[in-house]
Amino acid sequence: MTAKYYVTLTDFGATLVAQAHDVASITLSQMVIGDANGIPYDPIDQKSRTALVNQRASVPVQSVVINGAVTTVTATIPANIGGFNLHEIGLKDNTGQLIYIGNYHGGYKPVIAEGAGGELIIVIDITAESGKEALIEIDPNVVTANKDWVVNKINELSQSLNELITTLQGDKYDKTGGNISGDATVLGTLTTNNLMLGTFSATPNGFTRLPNNLILQWGKVNDDFATYDFPTPFPNACFSLVAQQATGGGSSKVYVEIVSNSQFMVYEGSGPTGGTDFYWFAIGN
Repeated sequence: MTAKYYVTLTDFGATLVAQAHDVASITLSQMVIGDANGIPYDPIDQKSRTALVNQRASVPVQSVVINGAVTTVTATIPANIGGFNLHEIGLKDNTGQLIYIGNYHGGYKPVIAEGAGGELIIVIDITAESGKEALIEIDPNVVTANKDWVVNKINELSQSLNELITTLQGDKYDKTGGNISGDATVLGTLTTNNLMLGTFSATPNGFTRLPNNLILQWGKVNDDFATYDFPTPFPNACFSLVAQQATGGGSSKVYVEIVSNSQFMVYEGSGPTGGTDFYWFAIGN
């Protein structure tokens, strides 16, 4: 039984097939569709045509799959193309020449503005009877996507975004508590009710760190002419040390000496005076 709806090589396409071999290929680029001015025709009688009778649209060829002697060509007519009865189709190569011409059943292709519409996927199986070594391939410069491909890509992107959001939520700083590792820069004004920088010791003999990395240390020692340890060593240097007699001792002046970044000495007069207490204060970084 002879096929009622089919595609056939145009005279130009037949010439290409006759000339083609395993190192030369026919590259399909576009599928053209038309309404044949409402008058259907038999494609075999129109092989000499170089264009459809009344072309209404052109869409990219999406895929060309070769399985033995059968080549399957697929193209999608999007929802915004329509408003006519589809009677004729064709396939063009990357030079714009009509290679195949065919007929279609004449179904009406609506557009959404008419109250209905959607994509129409046209799949054409081409069986080679001659020139079987001729290759048919898709134009690599034509990029198009059907609805399923777009939906799959959106789903993949959505999954990636959800994974990223989950990661960011796990790493975010909680305003009710948490840690920040590494360097951080605040652009603007930083307001805080209780700023604590690093380690500190709020005790009678203690220390604290300032935002500019200065360290303040204080305390009370007993007896002079003795070496004492700072509550915490200064990492770089002790800049200044002062002391004041608190109790006991004589009326001589109080002297202090920075022994090292971790020790200091307090004394009064020329020799030890038992039972003497001194308050001291130091600053460094």
